[in-house]
Formats: sequence, structure tokens, C-alpha cells
Amino acid sequence: MRSANLIIASAITLAAPVLGWERDAHAHEVEMSDLPEGCIDELRAGTLPIDLDLGTLSGSDSSVQVPGFTASECMGYTWLNFKNGTNAKVMTPHYGPNVNSSAWDCNHTALTWGLYFRVVIPFASTTTWLFVKGGNMYGSLVGGTCTYDPENFPHGAGETSSPLPVTSIAGGWVEYRLAVRAWQHDDTHIGHPGTACGGLSECHNSVVVEFDAP
Repeated sequence: MRSANLIIASAITLAAPVLGWERDAHAHEVEMSDLPEGCIDELRAGTLPIDLDLGTLSGSDSSVQVPGFTASECMGYTWLNFKNGTNAKVMTPHYGPNVNSSAWDCNHTALTWGLYFRVVIPFASTTTWLFVKGGNMYGSLVGGTCTYDPENFPHGAGETSSPLPVTSIAGGWVEYRLAVRAWQHDDTHIGHPGTACGGLSECHNSVVVEFDAP
């Protein structure tokens, strides 16, 4: 047991850029209550799905569109799994459709995400999942485009993107799990058209996730 703990400790020491994330995670875990609430517990328990496994990210810039799942709580997020390659990247989620039917419709959408990581050492042990960064952004119609920022009314929290630094782990790797959700309110009783969510008063749309060089 002691040797396994030493291996994990060495792995986390080698992953020095990730340590800053761990400290940041603890600083924000409580105040970001509008991020995937309670999902860290389900993630650690292994009860959440992997909706899309991207494997190891390529060295070039890339993007992927993922579907939204109209469900509640943590099952309402789309969950991506991936490892970083040899190039530092910036992960940026984008709301899939451009909800520009009206400023009201745009403002009643939200892009929410949370990024987690763990260090994996095969045949030894694996660290627990830790929260890295996240963001909750409401829509604001600007020049015909529904844009997203934590500062948009009624004010969200967190960031618009997260760095994925290159990490070198002897005998192992850093594994990432990303939760994304594009929420839309479409209740005709409060002035929405009722045509965006298939008759439901709210739904989750697709999200485009970009991985670009910083």
C-alpha cells in the first residue's frame, strides 16, 4: 500500500501544472453551485456515462459537436472522456444552435460546463476525480448572434474556457472528463415560440467543443 501511495504521489508531483488546478478546484467547488451540482460524487462513484470517448487528442486544432440530452441533474449533461497529447491546448465549449429568434429567447438559454481530471497509473492506483474549472453563461443577443459570457444577465459564474497543459506522468496519464449542457427555455406561457423543444417547455441542445493551441 505504501509503495502504491508513493507512485501516486510521484505522479502528481510530475504533473506539476495540474496541481494549480487542484488548488483552484477547492477554492471554487462551493461557490460554483450552478455548475454540475453533485456530479463530482457520482463521477467518483462511477455511475455517470461516457457519452463520447475522444481517446488521446491530436496535435492539431480540432472541434467536435456533441448532442444534448434532455434529462435532469447530472444525466442532463453530455459527458466526454479524453486524454491530452503532446501539445498544450485550450478547451472551449460553444452553444450549438444560434438562438437568435429574439433577445428574450436568447437570454433564456445557458451554456454550462465542468472539467474534471484524475491521474491514472496502470497496475498501481488511480487518484480520485478532481474538479478543474467550469462555467455557467447566459445568452445575450449581439448583432444577430446569441453570445455567451458569465457576465451576461442574470450573471453566471466561472470561465469561458480552460487550458489543458501538457503533462508528463511516468508510467501513466492524466484522464479528463468534461460535462457540457446547452439549456433552452421554450415555454409559450412566458413568450417563447414553443417550436424549439418539440413541445417541451425546456430542452438541451448540442454543444460544439473546440480544442485549440493557446
